[in-house]
Amino acid sequence: MSAVPFKRYYSICVGMMGMQPTEFWNCSLIEVYNAIDGFSEFNGASQDAPMDKNELSDLMEMYPD
Repeated sequence: MSAVPFKRYYSICVGMMGMQPTEFWNCSLIEVYNAIDGFSEFNGASQDAPMDKNELSDLMEMYPD
């Protein structure tokens, strides 16, 4: 079993997500993991691939400016 990467989790939660240090230390590992997972999903980490040329062309036709 590998060690829990507390330093990385702390960096993400406090540094990127704006969680207060006391909030972080009062969370369970499940709560920390779910918060990071939700933050990643909200910020686009779950996107499969970037937009391709055809999708960009379609958007440019729909929204010419």
